[in-house]
Amino acid sequence: LSGRIEGDDSAVAPITTGRILEMRFREGDSVRAGESIAILDYEQLRAREEQALAALRQAEAKAQSARDQIAVLTQQLRENQLQMEQAKIDAEGRVRQAREDMAAAMADLADQEAAYQLALFDRDAYTRLARTGAVSERQGKEAASKASQQAAAVAAAKRRYEAACGALATAKANLVNPLIRGAGAEAVRKQLEQQQAEIAAAKAGAEQARAQLREAEENRRDLIVAAP
Repeated sequence: LSGRIEGDDSAVAPITTGRILEMRFREGDSVRAGESIAILDYEQLRAREEQALAALRQAEAKAQSARDQIAVLTQQLRENQLQMEQAKIDAEGRVRQAREDMAAAMADLADQEAAYQLALFDRDAYTRLARTGAVSERQGKEAASKASQQAAAVAAAKRRYEAACGALATAKANLVNPLIRGAGAEAVRKQLEQQQAEIAAAKAGAEQARAQLREAEENRRDLIVAAP
């Protein structure tokens, strides 16, 4: 018998152009819907995919490195703050001690000067009395010797007072050290901000690389010619 067969035609073509890498069916073969009929070459696409994957790994590595650095800087900042507080306490304590030492040296100097004035009075009085014979010459010499000794004591007290003043000036100058440590802490804070910016940039780069990977995966699917 002669006759005619009718059927539905379906145009099968890839979404994109390219060289056919593999043909899985021949003319006349039976296929089911969704089966892959042909696959196009994806060498160039693979290169872009690998490039995006490398960029993703690099961005993730940068973000992790920045996080590690933030942990180190955070610990360093904590130590700087503790050292700054301790240095401030120590510096203020040295200033208080220096003030107390200076006050004690000043009081001792006043006592020594008062004693020296009394020794001078005794020296002059005994010298006059020794000349009139009211006291022995030896007593006059002892009074003069005591005045000389007291003068030496006054000079020593002055040196101690001057040294105490110098120690106080040094202690006050050391009050600047905690401020210097504070500047160091501020520098660490700036480094922390920089590392946080690095993390933000790395996250943005990673997100862009993921988008490129998704695009590459979609383009790879477009290289597969499927049966309707």
